[in-house]
Amino acid sequence: MMRSHFFKKIIIITTLLNFNFIQPCLSQEKSDFRKTKWGMTKKEVKLAEVSEFIQERIEKLIYTTALKGLNAVIMYNFIEEKLVESAYMFVDKHSNKNDYISDYLMLKKILTKKYGKTKFEATKWRNDLYKSDNQHWGTAVSLGHLAYFAKWETTSSDIFLSLAGENFETSLSIQYTSNKFKTLIEEEKEKKELEPF
Repeated sequence: MMRSHFFKKIIIITTLLNFNFIQPCLSQEKSDFRKTKWGMTKKEVKLAEVSEFIQERIEKLIYTTALKGLNAVIMYNFIEEKLVESAYMFVDKHSNKNDYISDYLMLKKILTKKYGKTKFEATKWRNDLYKSDNQHWGTAVSLGHLAYFAKWETTSSDIFLSLAGENFETSLSIQYTSNKFKTLIEEEKEKKELEPF
């Protein structure tokens, strides 16, 4: 009787230990963007995302958040009911346009810390008007004269940070794209390009 009771205790303890070991492993399953994984449905993303909901469209879910003091819109893009792309679109306005470059450099530093060395980065001048005057490089960005780009790659995603502009408007964003669904994304883009015809 005692022996039987002893073995029952061992079985219970072993089961609990296994459960406690497995549970953290399950909960720490690596995400691709925030708390989501590529291929999730809208319903699954809605359950995972805790930021303020803004809008739902046929192929998009839109939220708002703040990252390191920067206000941003979060966009989740779906094709065939699968999450394939996500992005942060930063919405803060700066009177000193060089502050956009400071924001870009801060985000680049954070992304490098998380994902390692960039796969690709570039500073591209399309017009040299302000090239010799770094006090006006922010203005150069807003005019479309200057753009900054950086790219990281992981096993599941491409991450693309960009700062560009046109007509005195500046755009700062981080885009995350699924490697698994690259073909699906390309097919969808081609389909949309052919729509007007």
